[in-house]
Amino acid sequence: RVMGDADAIWPPKPGRKARFRVLTRVEANGVHRRVTELWRCEVKDEKVLWVPAGRFATLPIECVRYSTTSMRPLQRRTWWWAPDVGHYIRREFANMRSGETLNVTLCAALPAYRATPVRVSQIASDDCRDE
Repeated sequence: RVMGDADAIWPPKPGRKARFRVLTRVEANGVHRRVTELWRCEVKDEKVLWVPAGRFATLPIECVRYSTTSMRPLQRRTWWWAPDVGHYIRREFANMRSGETLNVTLCAALPAYRATPVRVSQIASDDCRDE
């Protein structure tokens, strides 16, 4: 369950902000527990970004998850939203405790009529992998 106005950043425009809590009930091996996450998101100023699929004007959306006890930052998630694509073209997840990051970038953008099984297979086999 989301508590707060997570949708306050949509549609993305620089300066829009949102704060919200996510309450999740987890059951594992018959044990129930509740997980609470505190998030703060902000749409940053426009940034032009190059990815394997090309050059795009983006609106970075940065979200930080904080500890519920110490309010220390635990995780940062950033999406580079490209209005021309209607989706993010780069995504970065960073664990602020370990320093580990995971990046995903757009390798190709195809109009629907060109997304044939053969073309999609070619793109998937190209050398475009996570950083």
